[in-house]
Formats: sequence, structure tokens, C-alpha cells
Amino acid sequence: MIINKKKTYLAYIINSLNTEMFKDVYFSSGKATTNVTKGGELACAVYLSSLLYLFDMIKKPHATINSTIKDMKSCNWRPVQKPKKGDVLVWSIKDGQQHLGFYFDENMAISNSTRKKRVWTHHPTYNNKRKIVEILRYSF
Repeated sequence: MIINKKKTYLAYIINSLNTEMFKDVYFSSGKATTNVTKGGELACAVYLSSLLYLFDMIKKPHATINSTIKDMKSCNWRPVQKPKKGDVLVWSIKDGQQHLGFYFDENMAISNSTRKKRVWTHHPTYNNKRKIVEILRYSF
């Protein structure tokens, strides 16, 4: 028997709900150490890239959105027009900032919440409050 990578990937996304395990990432420079995710406020890239890395869908985990997307595009992730379960959504928020999460269906996306500082579910467009600027799909 062999593992069904896609089905297991989707199960891990669902099973990650409400976890706080991705909220703290520390970088050190000399004697100073900084929590670059600010206790979970900026953990969407860490959450998403950690899961993708676990399934060998990117080269390494990331702490930033730009480096995550760049790695994804170098590893068989391609832009698509209409999302399917397991695709990655990129939202535009304010001041040119972006947010990352997983698409699950027309009523549910999964991402790390800046406010709640944990993984949660929400509408794919945040009830029309955020614009999806890119949809990325992995070629299994």
C-alpha cells in the first residue's frame, strides 16, 4: 500500500483547525531574539508553508508570504481561475499586504487568524471583505 498524498493533505488541513502550534517563530541576530510572527499575528505563511513542506510540496518552510509564494511557484504550483479543495488562496488586505490560506469549498477557507492567533475557518472572501488576488493549485 502507498499513502494517498492528496487525501492525507486535505485531512491534515482540516485536522489543523484551532491549533496554535504555528504562532511562534524566533529569529536570532547576535544576542537579540525576536518572535517574527508576533505571537501568531503574522503566522499565515508559517502555517501554510509548514503543511506544504510536510508533504514535500515546497522546498522549505517560510515566515513570509512572498518567499512562500515564490517557493510554491518553483514547485509545480500554478495559477488557476476557479478554486478547488486544497488550493491556496492569496488575499489582498490593506496597504498592499497579503494573506494566505487554503480553499475548502464555496463556504469555507482555512487560514491562521491574525486576531485569534490560531488556525480557523472563514468564508473564502471573508464575506466580501477581502479580495482573492491569486489561486494556486499543486499538480499531484
